[in-house]
Amino acid sequence: MAACLMRGGLKQAHAQRLARETLVAIQGGLVLARGLDHPDAFMEAVAHQEAKITALLSARQRAG
Repeated sequence: MAACLMRGGLKQAHAQRLARETLVAIQGGLVLARGLDHPDAFMEAVAHQEAKITALLSARQRAG
């Protein structure tokens, strides 16, 4: 994931940090979905991270 983010224009340290953060958020959503019997928690975590990454890469692209 970090490599993809770097191809999108992020510096290595930022890409690695965002990749770790995304992984933790998605894993947390999975744990919540199972532990609290809230199946939407996983998809909410995925959607939130997708929106965050998309916005970041779009802003980066606009900045040039």
